[in-house]
Amino acid sequence: MPLNENYLQHGYFDAGNNMYDSLLLEDAKRVAETLVRARMTTHQLRLFFNNCKSISRLLDDQDFESIKHNIYKLPSMAANGKGRGNLPQAFVEFIEKNINLISSEKDFRAFMEHFQAVVGYSRGLTNK
Repeated sequence: MPLNENYLQHGYFDAGNNMYDSLLLEDAKRVAETLVRARMTTHQLRLFFNNCKSISRLLDDQDFESIKHNIYKLPSMAANGKGRGNLPQAFVEFIEKNINLISSEKDFRAFMEHFQAVVGYSRGLTNK
């Protein structure tokens, strides 16, 4: 089950450099629905999110340039999880599309907010 082809087509920010509300609302919900349909568990999603949170904590003491290599490893980690049969292809696409947009701390923080919303919606969808 692939992600919508228009997903993240306009990036994270509008012309005024504000994060699109849809990334926390309908886009996050659609991604969560896709991942749940692809049989990704909340536990798997949470583990990956926590890994990303650990990377974001590095920004408390370091600048983006010194930690970006940790961010750019995420697609290979997702692909590895898929190869082991633990993660669905839709999640690999989610990570790849997002990481390809990240070139600054602001981008990474927007990704984290979006990812947190996806985790929240996923949890809600699996507990109906």
